[in-house]
Amino acid sequence: DLLPYEKGALADKIASKVKSTSLKGHSKSAIEGWINAEVGEINSAVKSLREESRAIEFDGTLVHGEVFSSFKKDLLKALQDFHNKNPLRQGMHKEELRSALMVEQRVFGNLISAIEGIELDKELVRLKGFRVSVSEDDKQKILSLIDKSGFQPPSKEEISRALGVDEKKLSDILTLMAKGGSVVRINDSTHIGADTYGRIIGLLKDFFSKKTEMTVSDFRDLLATTRKYALPILEYLDSHGVTLRVGDVRKFLLK
Repeated sequence: DLLPYEKGALADKIASKVKSTSLKGHSKSAIEGWINAEVGEINSAVKSLREESRAIEFDGTLVHGEVFSSFKKDLLKALQDFHNKNPLRQGMHKEELRSALMVEQRVFGNLISAIEGIELDKELVRLKGFRVSVSEDDKQKILSLIDKSGFQPPSKEEISRALGVDEKKLSDILTLMAKGGSVVRINDSTHIGADTYGRIIGLLKDFFSKKTEMTVSDFRDLLATTRKYALPILEYLDSHGVTLRVGDVRKFLLK
């Protein structure tokens, strides 16, 4: 018996060949070398396949329309499931999504760029129109607890216990609050209020108007706190270009 691509119209032959390669697709140049037809005829057949949505083309590679539709369906379902389980996360990480769909890295970017109904945000993917919704009441309770603690911020664990909020949910809310600017993320466990951070910058400006360098002890005394709280904040200031560590002292970089 003849194989599907050994009989029928040129477009059908190409479609069968492309379908056999699944999501990897088939390059147009390989088709030109494989099939006995003029380049012009091949281009014309490929054009008709694209117009009939029987093939999708990116970067000179053809993927069969049915294969692509199946991929799109799986991807949209994976995103919907993710949003249902993680209503407070902005989207699913591209690599996590690619791994869940078991698609080669080489072709994944091209495939998702051709899908309508999704939004790409750097390394995150989400369904179009999906927006995280956190109640103002939740945010206010968290902010109030953080602000009240001033320069001795509670850990994520402590906030979780105090407010009876699941730690995973709390992490997602704090990520949103940091993005919105109401809190500053010092490290994964520690957040301080934006107002408190502003007060720290003010104290540093005042300190460095009189001195040229500062020790950890100076900083601890400045905040009237302990090393446990002072050091992570100081390391955050170093990593964000506010202070510069030179040996055992800090210089001030803000003007």
